[in-house]
Amino acid sequence: MRIELIRPSQSFRDAEEVVALAGLPEDLALLYSIDLPVLPVLLDDSGLPLDLPNQFISSLALLKSSATGKTASTYAECLLAWLRFIESKDSSLEEATEEMLSTFRNALVSTQGQGGTKAYTANTVNLRVTAVEAFHAWLHRKKLLMTPLGEFVCTRNSLRLPYCGERSQTKRSSDSLRIAPTESTPRTLGFEELARLFAITPEPFKLMFRWGLVTGLRRFEVANLRLSRLMTPAQIASSGLDPVPIDVVRKGGRTATIYAPAALVEETHWYCLVDRPVPINDQYADYVFLSQRGAPFSVETLSRAFRKYANLVGSRATLHHLRHSFAIYCLGYLESVESAGKQINPVKVVQFLLGHANVTTTEIYLRALEVSSDEVREALSFLYGATQ
Repeated sequence: MRIELIRPSQSFRDAEEVVALAGLPEDLALLYSIDLPVLPVLLDDSGLPLDLPNQFISSLALLKSSATGKTASTYAECLLAWLRFIESKDSSLEEATEEMLSTFRNALVSTQGQGGTKAYTANTVNLRVTAVEAFHAWLHRKKLLMTPLGEFVCTRNSLRLPYCGERSQTKRSSDSLRIAPTESTPRTLGFEELARLFAITPEPFKLMFRWGLVTGLRRFEVANLRLSRLMTPAQIASSGLDPVPIDVVRKGGRTATIYAPAALVEETHWYCLVDRPVPINDQYADYVFLSQRGAPFSVETLSRAFRKYANLVGSRATLHHLRHSFAIYCLGYLESVESAGKQINPVKVVQFLLGHANVTTTEIYLRALEVSSDEVREALSFLYGATQ
């Protein structure tokens, strides 16, 4: 079994062709699949579409407002792992039970990666469990396939206990198959580490990583940056703006304004003028960053490139840690400004810059900043000195 990623509007003449390839029912809602940016299709070993999983993934893709189709692709990967697991147990979807899902979860938890570390984080395990539950509940509600697991999930959800707040001692019934995620502090790259990394990274990756570090953009947000959204050097000069406002498509497909230093925007225009490859077609003409073949970079390519150059300088950081560094360094600077008497709310400012819907998410970075404060560093140094 495998996943085939198709781009409906580019690969097919009309929606009926998409429906026929993916094994979807000819239903009016799913005929809109032609307008999806990406449609993941699950195929069996013979290359034939798996009808029920593809119907679920397509329905999900139509309902989720994802600018890149990443949500549907992620769920497709989760279902692929589940279907392979069922196959390895000589079982079938019809026989899926709560106990089988628990076994699947435990297998994920115990799988080891390179160096004897866990192959999957708690969040990844929980996501796969959630995707499988959602799939079987969907099958049950639609009466497409009645399984013991689908009946269990639907019954459990109908009996779900009300949420009583974070301090409640009542366990929610929906958490029965989840595992507790490991709480970790956001990772910050030090200035020396950043200097070594940027010294060996070639263009355009260096410029792309700089956007991630200086603006806090996520991988897909950097990859989807559009030239038409950037103020020209002439507009920057006449407006006197610095930082420069830029509209980007953020997580969930919503458009929001971020801010970038004028110098970074001007550097990006110079790259587009001098070094950017020729777009392979008109559809990609507005993308800032293009590969040598003239197409936008995938987030996987960016992650692999970062891993390659981070390894060369002995860094264990990941590409997403550039966003962490942006948040923590901004918080530290803004807190020093606030301490000097300026009326400013550092957490609220960084929440806006990062595009967080909930301030609680931003406060995670505040805790990381507190842990790396001068006072904590001095205390740990004192303790270390006491052992000498």
